[in-house]
Amino acid sequence: MAMENFGKCKLCLKDAFLCESHIIPEFFYKPLYDNSNGKHDALVVNVSPYRERSLRSGFYERLLCNACEGLLNREYETYVIELWQTKFPGLDKGNTFIIEPVEYRRFKLFHLSVLWRAGVSNRAEFKNVTLGPHEEILREKILSGDPGSDESYSFYGNVLMLNGEPFNMIINPLYGRNDGHRVYIFYFGTCKWLYRVSSHSDSHSVRNKLAKTGILYLPKLLIENDKSIGVISDAMNAHYS
Repeated sequence: MAMENFGKCKLCLKDAFLCESHIIPEFFYKPLYDNSNGKHDALVVNVSPYRERSLRSGFYERLLCNACEGLLNREYETYVIELWQTKFPGLDKGNTFIIEPVEYRRFKLFHLSVLWRAGVSNRAEFKNVTLGPHEEILREKILSGDPGSDESYSFYGNVLMLNGEPFNMIINPLYGRNDGHRVYIFYFGTCKWLYRVSSHSDSHSVRNKLAKTGILYLPKLLIENDKSIGVISDAMNAHYS
């Protein structure tokens, strides 16, 4: 291993050789790849100015040692990937999909790990995610396996829909505010995920917030009703018209 790959692991804080750690696991990029030209690439779109480029693999960075990379994969990623392979999008109840049972601890810590990895990343694609003091709190939770209560660092999901079918896309995380909370918005796994990051608890009763009941509600979201997706769609339509 080259010495330039040696550094401090962002999770355990020990000096070690660092792995090429994906921010969002490669599994979620696979449905986006176009293999028809033999190049195994996905289309990446910048809106303003409009620009296209190809992507051969998901975004990664040397962040974690081998032991911590294995911890995330073994404890959190493997579980969620298997859940998505076998149960997603879940039972169709009209306006909402329902997946159950969902293991609260592993599912939540997976999502917190994606949020945290985006926060510690130096890649430009994740520049909107700045966690401040929450970075250390999340690091300790991920390392110790403590998801916290369903009122702390809560998150919500919606299944993206286009022409009556789930629609898969990944765009760079966005930042916003919601009910006094700082929120980060991610798109992956055919879903829009909203993560609340705040020093005070989220005591609101929101039906699609993951709780310890193990029931995951994923309301459908038409992409034409999502302003973030709408901007991208309008840019692409204008470009190709």
